[in-house]
Amino acid sequence: MPTRSHYARGVRSRSTYIRGGEPLSRRRIPLGGATNIPTDFPNLIFWWDFGDATTLFTDSARTTAVAADADPIGGVTDKSGNGNHLSQGTAGLRPLYKTAIQNGKSVCRIDGVDDYLTVGPMSYGGGAGPSDLAPCEFFLVCKRNGLPTGLHSILNIGFDSYTVSGTQFNQLYASSGGNMIWNFDATSADCDSGVVWGTSAVLVTMLIDGTANTALYQDGVLKASAGPGGKAANTTANHFLGSWNGSVANGDIMEAFGYINGPMGDGIRLDLESYARSRWGTP
Repeated sequence: MPTRSHYARGVRSRSTYIRGGEPLSRRRIPLGGATNIPTDFPNLIFWWDFGDATTLFTDSARTTAVAADADPIGGVTDKSGNGNHLSQGTAGLRPLYKTAIQNGKSVCRIDGVDDYLTVGPMSYGGGAGPSDLAPCEFFLVCKRNGLPTGLHSILNIGFDSYTVSGTQFNQLYASSGGNMIWNFDATSADCDSGVVWGTSAVLVTMLIDGTANTALYQDGVLKASAGPGGKAANTTANHFLGSWNGSVANGDIMEAFGYINGPMGDGIRLDLESYARSRWGTP
């Protein structure tokens, strides 16, 4: 298993790899901290921003915008431009739009009982999904509000259905009152943060490199690395935010975005973490 220093060196060494058919060294990628936004960088696959009310709707067809505190969230526009919109067609399973919760911004509140949002198969371009062949990075800001029944299932990528995981998936979860864990492929390639998911907002960064090694950061600090995992993620599977198979997060989700097919390197990761931490007031 790679050490933390080994993994960090591996990420840096890939900072000049080709992304989108062109070496990063030739791309005009802006750096400079919190002034950048996720769309400033190539290969963004999804961006769900619960602090932007213009992207939030009470219905799954995204026709009626949220208007007041505690409105249900039935649809979320994907700000990446890829059409990976979140939805919840069942009214009773919709999370709530809560205003002025974190750093003066609105959030998505998952009730710890049955709320969740979902999106169908994502188009990962020329890659095979979040896998041992396609490096990817995911960023998520969230906090816990209370204890659920069972696990807090926060971000689930590549599941066959709401009740069937299949053999290939990636999951960010926390045990009831326990540590936050980035689980890759249901194997022993788990990244255990060693930190209990608390009631203060935290920025979580999840990485999978080109050889299926994984790493988990919290508030910009590497907490764990593991690998390699054995399988690619299902590209024909659904993705779930806030819940899977009855394991429902009891907390607030502020923002989530991810990149596929191209290692970003520490510099760009730090730049995106700076953006999210500044925007949401995390440590």
